[in-house]
Formats: sequence, structure tokens, C-alpha cells
Amino acid sequence: MIDCQKCADQRDGGVALDLQKHRFQCEVRHVLMLRTISRARMDSYLELVLKRRGDAAMWKLKDVAKDQWGKGNRGEFGMWK
Repeated sequence: MIDCQKCADQRDGGVALDLQKHRFQCEVRHVLMLRTISRARMDSYLELVLKRRGDAAMWKLKDVAKDQWGKGNRGEFGMWK
């Protein structure tokens, strides 16, 4: 169960997002929001991910964030392109 009611109400094709997908998309939006503040803030967060969760997790997050940024996503609540 997703704790945030606003997030729980978000639907993907009429089906509630599963928890892991929801968490990942929220984290990507967080990275994008940090990028709107400064690239250094985003890079600092990605360094923490690298240290705590490893290379694969950091690169997956960075690659998906780069893709979303290219599509115009800037980390707004519920935005996914």
C-alpha cells in the first residue's frame, strides 16, 4: 500500500502503480527537481546513491532521469513522460 493518498490516487492506464514503480518514479522526479535547482545538487544526490546502493542503481536512476529531462519532465508531482 502506498502511504501518500495523492500518490495512491495516481493511475497508470487505469491501474494503480505498483509500489516499486511508484518509488522509482518519485525518486526520478526528485532528481529532476534537484536538477532545476542546480546540477551540483543533482550530482551530490547521485553520489549518495552510488555510495549507498552501488553503480547499477546510480546509472539506472541517472539514465532514466536524463530521458525524462529530455522529454520535458522537471520533477512536478505526478509528471511522467
